[in-house]
Amino acid sequence: MQPTAPSIVAQGDLWIDSTEKRLYFYSSANNRYEASKIWGDSQQKSGFEVVSLYDTNNALRVIVELWAQGQLLGIFSSSTIEFTPKTAITNFTGTIKPGFNASTLSGMKFNVTASKADTITGLSGATLDYTDFMSTGGDTSTSGTVAIANNLPLLLGPNQNFEIATNVSTLAITSNFGNAKVGILTNTPEYTLDVAGGVRATTQLQLPKYTTSARDLRVMTSANNGELIYNTTTDKIQAYAAGAWVDLN
Repeated sequence: MQPTAPSIVAQGDLWIDSTEKRLYFYSSANNRYEASKIWGDSQQKSGFEVVSLYDTNNALRVIVELWAQGQLLGIFSSSTIEFTPKTAITNFTGTIKPGFNASTLSGMKFNVTASKADTITGLSGATLDYTDFMSTGGDTSTSGTVAIANNLPLLLGPNQNFEIATNVSTLAITSNFGNAKVGILTNTPEYTLDVAGGVRATTQLQLPKYTTSARDLRVMTSANNGELIYNTTTDKIQAYAAGAWVDLN
């Protein structure tokens, strides 16, 4: 029993660290293991290993490394501040932060359901926190910009029957209700598009086109008074007024 490892050892020798009260055995003169080793050589290094190391400020730190089949999975640290190891750790880069720090193992993930997360990484690689998302509860306010990075529709309503879709040049607002009507500034639209206010077109406004025969097949009522069409038979703009079609030009 002594505080430092013996300099001359052979296979099968034991050493008790009198300072840390830990028992080690030697599989050869150059290979020392804790007597509590729980993995077989065919399994490669697996399990937890408690390690003491110095950081770049020469402060002594204690970490717990997690291994599986000779691969470092990550490092646990109870330090309340992050630090950088003075000597680089194989398969680990960066600083060691409080809690668990993943190794450089490709595809390293915790494949479990988490109840909370401080941040997530967006498609652009930016780090996002809870303030970047709209609540599904009562607090639905946001002071930022909501962006959907594709041209698939935004579906609204409990039955998802109202959608807003866009591509490079077109914005489409579609109502998939059985009696499809869209209202602007009105909750009770009576037409396919019912605007309770002024309408302005800065380029052109095209009227619906009918031949005279097609126009006369429509069933008209007083509710149609004020309707405008373009008659392709007579090349006239016509209005429906007082139960009859009247030429406007």
